Amino acid sequence: MTKTFTVSGGFHNAEPITLRAKTRADGAISLSKRQADRIYRHMCGVEGCICARVGRWDLNGVLKSEFQEALEAIPEEKDNSWYTHNPRF
Repeated sequence: MTKTFTVSGGFHNAEPITLRAKTRADGAISLSKRQADRIYRHMCGVEGCICARVGRWDLNGVLKSEFQEALEAIPEEKDNSWYTHNPRF
């Protein structure tokens, strides 16, 4: 099964982006690294910017805690710049 949700706002007041994510057995979403990269690029896109840590993203269709858990479940890869954008809600 899948769940559709929208992410917008943030420090740069990004326009809404709608994504579809797989759901786990407990109903929570599961994001791929590619989906996470797409979200981070859309929300900021400025190399080295840490604005995403502000956590002012607007989410529709998914809880912030569920979204954060899905982002944190993605394995960390060394020398990967998107990890510097990891939001903390």
